[in-house]
Amino acid sequence: MSSAPSEEQRSALAALANAINAAWRALAPTVPAKSYLDAVTAFQKVYVSSMSPPHLGNRVIGPEEAAKLPDNSAIYETVSYRYQGLDAVRTAIAERVPLMFVAWHHGAIHHVNHGIARVLPQTAIFTRWAYQFGRVVTYPMHGPGAFTLLRMDRFLREGRPVSFFIDGPAFGKVVRLSIFGLPADFALGPIHVACSVEGARIVPITHYLRAGNTVEITFHPPTPATGRLADMSERDVIELLLKLFEQDLRLNAPEQVLPQFLVHREVIVRDESPASGVNRP
Repeated sequence: MSSAPSEEQRSALAALANAINAAWRALAPTVPAKSYLDAVTAFQKVYVSSMSPPHLGNRVIGPEEAAKLPDNSAIYETVSYRYQGLDAVRTAIAERVPLMFVAWHHGAIHHVNHGIARVLPQTAIFTRWAYQFGRVVTYPMHGPGAFTLLRMDRFLREGRPVSFFIDGPAFGKVVRLSIFGLPADFALGPIHVACSVEGARIVPITHYLRAGNTVEITFHPPTPATGRLADMSERDVIELLLKLFEQDLRLNAPEQVLPQFLVHREVIVRDESPASGVNRP
């Protein structure tokens, strides 16, 4: 006989249900709730649960050590990749325009960084932990010797693209906004760096699983529009990006949400004091 769920388990299930309901209300309110839940569950089973990329810890791995790692592209080349907006990005890179690619944790999250690395291997990709994508090793957002913001600033000024998840680790100074109506904290630092580098452009990236086992990665036009970045606050830029991501997901793949991640962010906000500049996971 199975035992009754513990209070902790009941709380976790309630938080997960709340996250899915929030996504349903924001992304597909005209679809019956049960149908939306079934679609989200199917996406989780088909895609999210199909792989768990191994990380390499939270230390910076130098070029010499990274060069000794065997190419692991086979892990991620089980899908086909399709790109939108790549030519415009390549042109900007050739012209040494400072580009910051910004994605978020909904859609084909396991493949987007490899999708970037395979066509733009010069990109400095920042992640929660150090990961390897083919021959590219990412930079951990915080940990021994991370110096994340200093690295981002230097790379952008050198004309090297950088990439990170806007709803990733909320380290340093943060601002409290929301995703699908749920509270969440967002790090101001990376966007502050982009606002500080002359001529920098923020390029939102969306990434969805499509029919035929294909991952579609779209490099959107710079957001905010070219020339406006320096005139906006970091908070306004983050709000603008979240609005774009939410609207794009609503139109293109409303079932491709990560409710577990929404729960994680909400728990952090609920259990910690308001934005105080303290590092958070």
